[in-house]
Amino acid sequence: TPFNQLAVWLQGQLGELNWIPFALMISAIVGGIALFVGRISGGLWEMFIAAVIAVLAVGLLANPVASLTAAGGLLDNAQDFGGQLATSIVVDPDAQTTDTSLSAAVNSALMDIFVRIPYQVISYAQVLPDQCQGYFDTFIQTGEPQTTLRDCAPEAAVFAHDNPGGMNVLNAMVNGGGVTVMFAFGMVIAALLMVSVVFFLVAAVKAMLLVYLAILPINREPLWKALSDAFMGAVSLVVMTVCLALYLKLTTWIMGQTGGLPH
Repeated sequence: TPFNQLAVWLQGQLGELNWIPFALMISAIVGGIALFVGRISGGLWEMFIAAVIAVLAVGLLANPVASLTAAGGLLDNAQDFGGQLATSIVVDPDAQTTDTSLSAAVNSALMDIFVRIPYQVISYAQVLPDQCQGYFDTFIQTGEPQTTLRDCAPEAAVFAHDNPGGMNVLNAMVNGGGVTVMFAFGMVIAALLMVSVVFFLVAAVKAMLLVYLAILPINREPLWKALSDAFMGAVSLVVMTVCLALYLKLTTWIMGQTGGLPH
């Protein structure tokens, strides 16, 4: 990703500066002066925290972006977790699934939610019985006359033959509005997920810079804030991933309800 490339480049540039020994020397001098004037606790704390931050600068915070984007990182783990939730929603838990089968199952569920059910309600004023779904698939895929579909669901055939009319328009308005709202809700969650990723990445890049500056005896509040932002971004990423999976389950339940319509 661009952020990962930037972080790798920044890590290399900071490593070539030999900044850490210089900054540690400054902190040691300041801490020594504090000890000399009698501020023993302040001087010891300054030298200790500078050493801790220096260790973080070459360890955990050397490239925190990699903890998100690298293989086995937070993004991969969150994606796997969301995938497991999606699998439990649309796939038989006892079945062996692959990435291909999971994708096909999720796509099939979404097609049923946003295409199949609204199409059938608008066209036939009902969700077709399960035994008619195969005939419906054949009709959609080939465009062949709906003779077998008429034999399977005569009431639906009569409604489709006598219309278009006002009922079709009403069904289209109701179903179109509902589907649009549910789709927009999903897009909002997806947008919040993207914001969480960007928020984390920006905070992680800031932490890479601030951790070097914080070795010096200066105000370290910006570093703590950047680390806090990165942590909250990571938490938000996991939460939004779970929300997307829960949204799929909620949408499947809502759109799968036929209400008073014959089924």
